[in-house]
Amino acid sequence: MWVLLVSAGGLVPRAGLIGEATEALASRTGPGIGGLLHATLGNAAELIICAVAIREGFLLVKASILAFFLLPA
Repeated sequence: MWVLLVSAGGLVPRAGLIGEATEALASRTGPGIGGLLHATLGNAAELIICAVAIREGFLLVKASILAFFLLPA
């Protein structure tokens, strides 16, 4: 549990840096590629936290991912 909390705390500042970097790239590449960058890199911190949580065996994360993919919108 502590490893997850410390890892998540370390990702928070990096998520801000990733957001600033994608905005800078999006302003140079245009709206199409900029939107793609925002969609992929904007969720990088969440994906890393999710991967660590699954590896540590947190069942709630597994259940929420299954619900996201299996339940209709």
